Amino acid sequence: MTVEVENNTRISYIDNAKGILILCIILGHVYTGGGIHRLIYVFHVPAFFIISGILFNYSKTLEKPFASVLKKKVKNILVPLIFFEILGSIIYVIRFGFTQSIFGFIYNTLSFNFNNGPDWFLFVLFIDEIAFIIIYKAIKNRYVIGGVAIGLAILSMAVSHNMISKLMLCFSFIVVGYIFYIFFSKTNILAVVLSFCLVVLCALINSVVDVSQMHLGNPLIFWIGAVAGTKLILILGIYKSFSILEFYGKNSLIIMGTHQPLLLLIKELITIKSFSLLSGGLIFIGVIILEIPIIYLFNRFLPFLVGKKTTRQENI
Repeated sequence: MTVEVENNTRISYIDNAKGILILCIILGHVYTGGGIHRLIYVFHVPAFFIISGILFNYSKTLEKPFASVLKKKVKNILVPLIFFEILGSIIYVIRFGFTQSIFGFIYNTLSFNFNNGPDWFLFVLFIDEIAFIIIYKAIKNRYVIGGVAIGLAILSMAVSHNMISKLMLCFSFIVVGYIFYIFFSKTNILAVVLSFCLVVLCALINSVVDVSQMHLGNPLIFWIGAVAGTKLILILGIYKSFSILEFYGKNSLIIMGTHQPLLLLIKELITIKSFSLLSGGLIFIGVIILEIPIIYLFNRFLPFLVGKKTTRQENI
């Protein structure tokens, strides 16, 4: 999730793109049906994994000793995952009381029925990035790794276990980003128009997509939409450099782990199960505004819980 290279500089257009994507994630959870939901779900999850693969080309992660890489991934992804699972458990207790034991919450996590819905993404990202690094170190051949990814993408549609199939599919997204990073970094007005048209077309002709449930519809249409949507978002990230998008992109991990509990609490307070276009828009604006102080609190007082350096570490 960190868009940072070895000299601690950041790739701003990737941050912009991630900012757009995390806002899409929130929108997709606000509008649980309808055209907006259908359009966003074409690409928003695949794009995050493809970007993860792209970033391997901009750092020395693949050349570092595995132990040090594993330690960093545990700190940057696994520790936040555990924290957000605890947060999800607390939100459950606030909503429903102590109707489930601590062991029940632990079992949910271990059985991949995460207490905080979006945490499945962090788990898959952690496993797939580690798997990619291991395979890269063993093979060091883009074409062979690409062949492995194709095989896993095909197998993912045949495996009945939801988590295993997601791990296979999302691994292939990471490989696509890693191998074709130059394609995703090139931009022109034709690419914008074509990518947008393909995303809309895929949303119209394919069934409703949901990677978390492995509902992909037509696999070919799904992949076209995923690649076209990622290309479109990255182009928008290059063309549209707004500080607010970059801010949300830099803090997308915090938003990923906190927006769903926030939405659940809002729904509980206003006793609404689903939102109209207007009420959903207002809730969306409310959530992204409330995320600002949440982000500040994490970065200022609890950076270690979201994979960031403490103020003392930054000064060393």
